[in-house]
Amino acid sequence: MSWKNSAVIGKAGVPVSNTYAASGAIALTDDVALLDGSGGALAMTLADGYEGQRMLLVDSGTGNNVVVTPANFTSGTTATLNAANELIDVVFVNGGWVVVENVGTVVVA
Repeated sequence: MSWKNSAVIGKAGVPVSNTYAASGAIALTDDVALLDGSGGALAMTLADGYEGQRMLLVDSGTGNNVVVTPANFTSGTTATLNAANELIDVVFVNGGWVVVENVGTVVVA
């Protein structure tokens, strides 16, 4: 996987990741967003990125739905992760987030 967010990658070249355990907005500075719904369902939003920006969204919890609603989602309207290690890899192209890879995630058109 090629990390396009070079402006936010640390000095060691490690992708930037954050863990989210409460509903809210996913930071556009993240390369990897770890979404932990183990304490309850999460409703996450994802703003428009910059052209070519790539982000990996990973369910790091278990048992509860994590619904991600991008502002502009070329591949659908929402993505729902509901089991540990489900993931969706998206890239921002032509004004919208596009799915590059999907492992177990439900994308609603």
